[in-house]
Amino acid sequence: MSKRSKRRNHTRTVSENELVMPNMEELLKILKDFNQEQNRQMVSLMMEYMNEMEKNFSSVLQELDAVKGQLAHEKDMSKDMKSALSDLSGELREKVSVQQKQLNELKTDINGRAALAVQSFKAHGVSALNHVCELLGIKEKLLQMRMSLLQNAQEMQAAMDKIDTMSQEFQKAVHHTKNMGRAMKGKELQDAPGQKENKFFHMMKQRCQRRKNDYTIKAAKLGKFISGLERLEKSAEKGKESVISKLQEHQERQKEKARSAPEAAKGKLQEAAI
Repeated sequence: MSKRSKRRNHTRTVSENELVMPNMEELLKILKDFNQEQNRQMVSLMMEYMNEMEKNFSSVLQELDAVKGQLAHEKDMSKDMKSALSDLSGELREKVSVQQKQLNELKTDINGRAALAVQSFKAHGVSALNHVCELLGIKEKLLQMRMSLLQNAQEMQAAMDKIDTMSQEFQKAVHHTKNMGRAMKGKELQDAPGQKENKFFHMMKQRCQRRKNDYTIKAAKLGKFISGLERLEKSAEKGKESVISKLQEHQERQKEKARSAPEAAKGKLQEAAI
């Protein structure tokens, strides 16, 4: 492929990525242009998490497709065992596809909210950007993503448990077949030894374990960020209460001055008359 073709492909890919959430791209630019750095960072972080999850889903789907291809070339397994593993792979694929669809729906919702935020900014100016995180529902979206990550981790653990069960059944079947051969030859049957796990089962478990670890770590990081966000919200609320309290105190003092002013004026008039 020529350098010119590569450049064309790169430009097309970037353009397609930008068109996925054009309203969000416009909002991020506005936040940057008007020095709304804290809001911009929070919005950017949410986008990064969504992009990571999207890449992760694509990677998992590719791995599951590869498993089916490898199963077709596995010679040591019975058709029933291959079928069971293929079904497990299919179940995981279906769950990941559902979660991928939910993520796309989440992105569509956020992009729609971003459009409202941009319209509000154009109508009311910079002050409309003060509540952009609430309008986008960032905390709610991050909580949804964390829940999805934890659910993914649980599903990977469930898959590993099923693989363990199938691996044990596979080892029993192999041992049983060997003993049948010994019996036909008139040899003494052997007790089931501690057999080494089949490489295919081991490979599948390793992949599931890596995914589980990845999901668990990401969920923990997201949990810490959400906790920090909640602390910021509480701090902002306290600051708001403090400002309101000071304003009320100032208003009370002004009212007191207004009430005392006529009395003071009346006293001066009486002194002047004397």
